[in-house]
Amino acid sequence: MDEDQQTQESTTNNKFVQKKPATPGRSIDIYAAQCEKCFKWRKIDTQEDYEEIRSRVQEDPFVCEKNDGMSCRDAGDLDYDSTRTWVIDKPGLPRTPRGFKRALVLRKDYSKMDAYYISPTGKKMRTQQ
Repeated sequence: MDEDQQTQESTTNNKFVQKKPATPGRSIDIYAAQCEKCFKWRKIDTQEDYEEIRSRVQEDPFVCEKNDGMSCRDAGDLDYDSTRTWVIDKPGLPRTPRGFKRALVLRKDYSKMDAYYISPTGKKMRTQQ
């Protein structure tokens, strides 16, 4: 999974967005976070920034002002609608260890995302369910 293709969203529950129609790899294409105050969705630039938000969302909820130059008065970056497949991530997951990459793949039946961790040496490991 290409990290530039990933995207995600957050509030107390984090979400992933995937454009339809799904590609064969069913990878994440946008990370985003939902503002705790205005409930608008804001795009998050990188997977690392998203993981920081996700790991702290329970004790430090995301608000628009955390994005430079952004406020609740600005239009939302994404609309929650049926043009995308929205998938919830678990809030409060710890950040991915330094040097590792977290890859998420949507199952063929759209029932859930499988998380994989890629080590600095390139070994791919699947999380236990």
